[in-house]
Amino acid sequence: MARIVKKHDIRKNEILDMAQTLFYTQGYEKTSINQIIDHLGIAKGTIYHYFKSKYELLDAVVERLILQMREAVIPIIQNEDMNAIEKFNMTFKVIGQIKLEKKEFMLELLRVMNREENIILRHKMITRSIDLLAPIIADFIKQGNNEGLCETEYPLESAQYILAISNYLNIKLSQIIIEIQEKKQDISVLIDNYAAYERAIERIIGAAENSISLADRTLIEQFFSEEE
Repeated sequence: MARIVKKHDIRKNEILDMAQTLFYTQGYEKTSINQIIDHLGIAKGTIYHYFKSKYELLDAVVERLILQMREAVIPIIQNEDMNAIEKFNMTFKVIGQIKLEKKEFMLELLRVMNREENIILRHKMITRSIDLLAPIIADFIKQGNNEGLCETEYPLESAQYILAISNYLNIKLSQIIIEIQEKKQDISVLIDNYAAYERAIERIIGAAENSISLADRTLIEQFFSEEE
């Protein structure tokens, strides 16, 4: 029987799809390269042609998740009926909804990324997310300047700072999230940290107090719900 040869991008996406499915359903640590190979029916050399390690594969899965988030907010960007603040708030809520839909993977990812040996990978993911998302946030800030809802001379730099703080906040919140999962912490602590972040954003972009609203308590409660 002749060996089926697939184009580079098709095979790479098949590997990512399978890795993502297994990471989501059984967790990163419990997923092995051999399992991915067996599910796809490919040679071990094939997967290592695209990814040098399981960490590199995780990095690619996460980057694709960031790209999916960016694609998900395009309708918000293009919505001419929303003002800049509405777009800003809706963008973060849509991203939060995506994280909720991938809850088990996100929790697993937090645990993996918080390990000391993953500092370099974590830094790479942070810088990549800023590169991809900062231009979108900057456009919202420019629109806000034009609408009189924001007041800053540096839209792109402000967007980068907002995302940098967000990534620092994610590191801090990840520990809180794990503690909430372990019943050692209360959801209100998470809400308070989000509220502080909202006020910081308002000052960075020169927006009115209480105009930024990212902490959707209902969404957060759903994230920690034990219901399937």
